[in-house]
Amino acid sequence: RSQYDEFKPVMEMVNRFANQQGLNTKDYISMLRAQAKQAEGLSEADARRSVELEDREAVVAAAEAERQAQRAEAEAASRRQADIQEFQQTFPEAAKDPNSIPPQVWAEVRNGSSLVAAYARYAVQQARQDAEDAKRETASVQQNQRNAERSTGSMRSAGDNSKTRDDFGDAFDSAM
Repeated sequence: RSQYDEFKPVMEMVNRFANQQGLNTKDYISMLRAQAKQAEGLSEADARRSVELEDREAVVAAAEAERQAQRAEAEAASRRQADIQEFQQTFPEAAKDPNSIPPQVWAEVRNGSSLVAAYARYAVQQARQDAEDAKRETASVQQNQRNAERSTGSMRSAGDNSKTRDDFGDAFDSAM
């Protein structure tokens, strides 16, 4: 947009000069290019042929660039479709609901990774995380069991020891 704004006055001036010559802008610019070639030493006919040849080459180059862009887009679409089919075969459960695929997988895909590879890395990472969580849980349960085995139990006796107690002890314990 800024380039357009910068060159707008130049284009208006060239358009005005073309109109004064009775030409459209494209023909006027071709005439100027031919005059520049004449100034370099070419004859008028050779200068016109040179400009015409350059114009034809530009049209051919633009058409070739367009064909290459279309070919590249078609190849990219084909690769995407093959990747989707491979993903559906490899991870059918995840393929049923694309919304369940986490954002970090889509970010990798946008950065050029295949969907299958990105999801496989995610699945491996999740499996490792689950294994670590299970290992921590197991260690916690084992530690709790060891602690329970080492415990001396309650400070109060589970048995009836009323015969060895007196009234003062009973009153003292009931106050607690």
